[in-house]
Amino acid sequence: MKTKCSATIPMLFLCIGAILSIGCDPDCHCDCGNNGFGTPPPFVPDPSLPLPDPDPEPDPAPEPAEARRQTLEYFLTQLDQDDVALPPSFLYGQMLTSPEEIETEREAMWSLWKEANTQRLEESGILQFLATGDTVIWNIPAGQRMKALLLAKGDKPADGYPLYINLHGGGRASLAEHAWDSFTNTLAWESEIKRAKQYDDAPSMYYVPRMADDRIGRWYLEPQRNAFRRIFQLGVLSGYADPDRFYILGTSEGGYGSHRLALFMPDYFAGAGPMSAAEPLGAAENLRNIAFGMEVGERDMGFRRAEFAQQWKDELALLERSNPGDFVHRIDIQPGKGHGDTDFTVMTPWLKQFSRRTYPKHLSYQYRNLTPDYWQESYPQGMYYLDFRGLMHTKNANRRFEITWDGNTINVSTDLLSDGFVRGDLGIYLDPAQVDLTQPITVKIDGRIAFEGMAKVSKGYLAESIALFGDPKRIFPAKVKVLIY
Repeated sequence: MKTKCSATIPMLFLCIGAILSIGCDPDCHCDCGNNGFGTPPPFVPDPSLPLPDPDPEPDPAPEPAEARRQTLEYFLTQLDQDDVALPPSFLYGQMLTSPEEIETEREAMWSLWKEANTQRLEESGILQFLATGDTVIWNIPAGQRMKALLLAKGDKPADGYPLYINLHGGGRASLAEHAWDSFTNTLAWESEIKRAKQYDDAPSMYYVPRMADDRIGRWYLEPQRNAFRRIFQLGVLSGYADPDRFYILGTSEGGYGSHRLALFMPDYFAGAGPMSAAEPLGAAENLRNIAFGMEVGERDMGFRRAEFAQQWKDELALLERSNPGDFVHRIDIQPGKGHGDTDFTVMTPWLKQFSRRTYPKHLSYQYRNLTPDYWQESYPQGMYYLDFRGLMHTKNANRRFEITWDGNTINVSTDLLSDGFVRGDLGIYLDPAQVDLTQPITVKIDGRIAFEGMAKVSKGYLAESIALFGDPKRIFPAKVKVLIY
């Protein structure tokens, strides 16, 4: 939100003081401007709340052909980036003044994204290999290469196949001499391919990757997350995959990976199903809004898997009782089974009955480091309709966010769960199907008004949300910012 202080020069210093958490004089009013949907009423910020940084002034818009070229170039430079930049500033000055214009520009911006992905899609092998059930090899970050089987079963539904990311077991091979040197991982991958073909879940589509580097042997690090976002984005762009029916599952080491990724990036998945794997990861609230299954043998005592599976079963049952319909789960501790003889066949038929929630009315998320045991921290850039890129944090800091909305009022509650800090600008994207952009928006933080006024509606937010998520169901024309401190 672009703000300006309407008070005198002394009041300006009080507004600056607010940003520094010193406090804001209640006589300092902010004028939100006119976004084409109407003129907002005067907003008196809660004097105990600081204000977010104002948006920069947009550059003058170039001629239409040049504007198109710059937007296309922006999309091209953001492909497969873990740190997604903002689009050219002139786009934020191109306001959208009606629901019809929003829809027209949404389609136009998505078409540019598709154009930017033309070569990426061709080189992915999806179009060529899916029909033959062959393997593809992708270059992913950190100089790694990921081999994967692409497989389709049955006739493609009108909305696309349900797509399963299916991760094999095995893991780190400390004596491996090169990336694909572990016979254990190769055998585990081949076994996972065999299972994927046998599961009774047609029509379905599978992406079954082989571990990219046996010397590292983990599924949840940045190169792997990059590949899994890529299969989501390109699967959707190819027309083969249904964006609301993506699932992630795996066995043993693949189960650990699918569990961690479900907690870290649940907004991409309708459901997750770790099998022969359970560990005390915490952050169970991150599983709100997705279906979560787990299959562990009661005799699977290695690394206390059966014990931890029971803990997840108890915790999710408690959460579901308190929040009916939000923590759908199926935790099965299979009688008489161990680690190697668990029945995996029940998972995918159960998962496929669930569809993704893209703009949930109640969002719970722990913003935390996925990889505290590695040198490179892993914090999400965005989640569902939240933009975290304006947040700063100390090492391994953890902050919980609870977001609910009722009409045009969005309630944010947040608390720090660790030492250090997480603070800065929290962006909240607005979907015209869920909020009325012709009316003022109110955002409250822990009950106190942090924003009240008209949301700015522009092409800039369409472009930035597409680049951030690559998701046709999350193309947002508006965003408000509040300061978390």
